[in-house]
Amino acid sequence: MKLTLGQVRGALHLSQDAYRHWKTVLLPLAGRKGHRACFTHSDLLALAIVKSLTDEIGVPVGSLDSMARALFEQCGQQSWARFERLVALICPGDWSLSFVPDGQISQLTQATIVIPCAPIIASLRTALMVEYPDEPQAALRFPLAAVAVERRSAGGSNS
Repeated sequence: MKLTLGQVRGALHLSQDAYRHWKTVLLPLAGRKGHRACFTHSDLLALAIVKSLTDEIGVPVGSLDSMARALFEQCGQQSWARFERLVALICPGDWSLSFVPDGQISQLTQATIVIPCAPIIASLRTALMVEYPDEPQAALRFPLAAVAVERRSAGGSNS
């Protein structure tokens, strides 16, 4: 299932101006048109990590260009269920990126930005589910099918 630009912006609470700026500085966003669904769930995760870096840590989005391609590629290699057990490690010196299990962050050897993926994914799931509220009537398990009805004559005989 692909997402539209409006769905992505809504899930991330991202303004149109911010997205326009991101599109100019992050190469993986170049050429994306918002008129049709063209974003994958892995793109949404990568953008959520970028948003976390810019909003929570104050990293200028322009400085993330060198790692943007690796971020989008790595987010596309695994499912969200796998990413929930990982943290993103970003070394600001060279903007290198790696994802490791959350129990392995004690082995760091340099200044590193640590972003746990589980809260980001939980937030994205909640935002995406708002678009699809629970139906008041459950969906039918089996599709509707035509049933032939046997007609009886007015006299009641079946001849």
